[in-house]
Formats: sequence, C-alpha cells, structure tokens
Amino acid sequence: MIVTDLKNTMHTFSLETGLRRTPEPSPGRDTPSSLPQITVSGDRLWLRYESELLILDADGQLVGSDATSRTQGHTLEALAPFSDGLVLVSHVRNQPSFRTSAGLRGSGHQHRLHVLSPGGRTEDLVDLYQLDSKIRAARAVHDALLLSTDDEILTVTLPPALAPGQPGP
Repeated sequence: MIVTDLKNTMHTFSLETGLRRTPEPSPGRDTPSSLPQITVSGDRLWLRYESELLILDADGQLVGSDATSRTQGHTLEALAPFSDGLVLVSHVRNQPSFRTSAGLRGSGHQHRLHVLSPGGRTEDLVDLYQLDSKIRAARAVHDALLLSTDDEILTVTLPPALAPGQPGP
C-alpha cells in the first residue's frame, strides 16, 4: 500500500506484514508539488505527477522513472492503461494564435501520446494536431482511446498489439 504524508513524501507498507517500506528515491527527484495519479497495471504501480512518472513494483520498489517532461517543460496530463500497455498523454506546448483558411484561430495546445509497454518502455510516440484546450482525462475503451478536453471528447485508435517477446525493463 502506498501512503503520502502531508509533506508529500511517499511511504509504502507491506499488506502481508504491515511493515513500512520506503521506495528508493529517483535520481534528482524534487519534492512533487501535487499528489500523484496512481494507476495499477499488472504487477506495477504507475505514479503520474505533473512533471514525472514513477514505476514501482508490487513491493513498492522503484523500477523505472521518466523525468523527461521536467527537463523539456512538458506536463503529464493523463495515463490510461489498455490491454497491451499504457498511454501517457503529455502537454508539449501552447501555440500562439494563428490564421487558418477559416479565419483567425485562438491559441492551440500541442499534445503527445507516449505508448508504453507494460514494463514502461516507449513503443511509439504520436503527436496530436492542435487542440483548442488541454486534455484533461484519457480512457481506453476496446481499441480506442477517449481523450477529454474542456470542449470535446476525441477518439484515437489504439495501436495494434505490441510486439511479443519485447518485455519492458
């Protein structure tokens, strides 16, 4: 079980013994500014903060992390498990107003989908077209990914099954 105290420090407890276990800190990890979104997939716990993704095993030990968003200024908006892995949605940047054939369009938001294997390895990257608002939530339903913004719900086809024999780290 993972518990976060009032200082936002993570602590893990064994459900079998009740003893406290503390995961190893991630290299260069700052104190997170918010509580994580916790997603369980297989025997892994995925903790998505605004600028970092941590992957813990069933014992609460750190087995992987991604802090690319912190170094590149991206924010991690959503994490959605599907049958063959997970999709991480990152907000890449705001685009200033620009003119289209239909007239002047307001600022846009650029997002990127990171398709991850169950072990956390990046299998594919997909850049989405400009959206009028940020993606707030994502959910996989059958072979589609539903993305919710402030204004609309979009559908993106999920990739075919990830190649067998290529487990994550």
